[in-house]
Amino acid sequence: MPARMDDRARGFMVRLVLALLAFSMVAGRSSGDTDAGGQTVRLEVSAVRTDDPVLIDGLMDEDAWARAEPWTACYIQQWPDYGVPMEDSTEVRVLYDDEAIYFGFRVHHGDPDRISTAMDVRDGNPEGDCVAVAIDTFLDGCSGYCFVMTTRGVQRDWLMSDIAGWDLSWDAVWDCAATVDDGGWTAELSVPFSSIRYPSAVEQTWGMGIQRWDTGRDQGGWSHRLPEDLSLRISDFGRLDGLSDLPSGRPIELRPYGAGRVDRYADAGEIDATADIGGDLKLGLSSTATLDLTVNPDFGQVEADAERMNLSNFETYLGEKRPFFLEGQDIFSMPFMMFYSRRIGAVACNGEIIPIIAGAKATGTFGSSFRFGLLDAVTASVSDGGDLLEPVTNYSVLRLMRQFRDNDFIAVSATSVDMPEQDGFDEYLYERAAALDCGFDILPGFRASAAIAASWSPMQEGNGPQMAYRLSAYSFGSRFAFGAGFRHLEDGFDVNGVGYTTETGSVTYNIWADYRIDFSSGF
Repeated sequence: MPARMDDRARGFMVRLVLALLAFSMVAGRSSGDTDAGGQTVRLEVSAVRTDDPVLIDGLMDEDAWARAEPWTACYIQQWPDYGVPMEDSTEVRVLYDDEAIYFGFRVHHGDPDRISTAMDVRDGNPEGDCVAVAIDTFLDGCSGYCFVMTTRGVQRDWLMSDIAGWDLSWDAVWDCAATVDDGGWTAELSVPFSSIRYPSAVEQTWGMGIQRWDTGRDQGGWSHRLPEDLSLRISDFGRLDGLSDLPSGRPIELRPYGAGRVDRYADAGEIDATADIGGDLKLGLSSTATLDLTVNPDFGQVEADAERMNLSNFETYLGEKRPFFLEGQDIFSMPFMMFYSRRIGAVACNGEIIPIIAGAKATGTFGSSFRFGLLDAVTASVSDGGDLLEPVTNYSVLRLMRQFRDNDFIAVSATSVDMPEQDGFDEYLYERAAALDCGFDILPGFRASAAIAASWSPMQEGNGPQMAYRLSAYSFGSRFAFGAGFRHLEDGFDVNGVGYTTETGSVTYNIWADYRIDFSSGF
């Protein structure tokens, strides 16, 4: 790309951002915890410790539930009548012991014949009535966990991050049950402390939000009013307090495996025996940091990828399902898709899966505002007929993020793919990449994000590092929303060694605007 065009692009973006800044001063964002009548709606729940066992049967008939004071409200609709309270109220109570935290719901319904009890698949979009609880265990306003259950006890869960987005592939071990009666339905949900991460403080307060979906009436709402763009912001959650003396939160989990096979060939009288062993270890370094180790991992229990027909010019993007790569996956969300974990242990050109010899990964937080992710893995070589198809390769990935208020952040990322000299491979090859990215609410209702990255390798086009740039800004007002963005990838920018690059040598501009008309109150 000529330097003159770069100067024009930068000048255009500077003028555009200044214009958006000026306009954002008069286009505020309308949000808050108020119902249609202007009454304050703020979720405030106090958890109660219990020494008595809690049976998850959907009845909530233990004495401990009676000691927990319910928080009751008609949740605020996100659909179809935005901002209007739902027709019936929902109660929530919270208990905990040394093993788990328990959520109990009494979902009132004025027309129980319309309660949907449709059966769903796990992690699918629920077709039946459901409730969801989202918790921000670190009270950082930008990350958390969400657990959804239906009237049939079907589960859905995911990791939440206002920075990296939602990770729907995450699956935790938890339990739930529900019963339907003439006045509505009751639900119980238990989440073991070993399934989540939280601080080590003696006294703790978590953020919490509750959702209810009434399928029969086609109503859905949260315990707080969503902003008018219907985005779920973790910083808007209510509070869950009363938690104290929780277990250390340092999990230790060992998953060894062994497999063997013996074949006897009757005609030749020969016996052919093979054996394979390996295992995974999860170790809590602290209440906020986890170390995952794997040796010769076995993914035999991992759900297979669904078959897809791809008629495009781009390779199929596959979601991650392998346990070793799932812990802390959100922290590895890098600009320009610099990290794509399915590159590690991918499929060789002859259709053989490239074995992972070993891997180590550390993820978590330190201090009051830093998050980190560090991964290193080594894959074995693959040969076919004496020809080396894939050499032994080492993959290294690092991301360090400093979080500020809510979802403001600045982060650095780095990746390295190294293929040393070895039998059948007489040269040392590598691919490196590094990036700096950030996102900030620079004015109320106005957010901007930017990223710059570089890649370099003896195999890539161009001399020296090849660059990539990205800048975007947007604002959501009460009726008017607008945004603009710019992205430039130089011709030789390529992170496909351990990333996902679909195009290079491109310059993209986008400008958009949206105006919302509320016919109930006029234009």
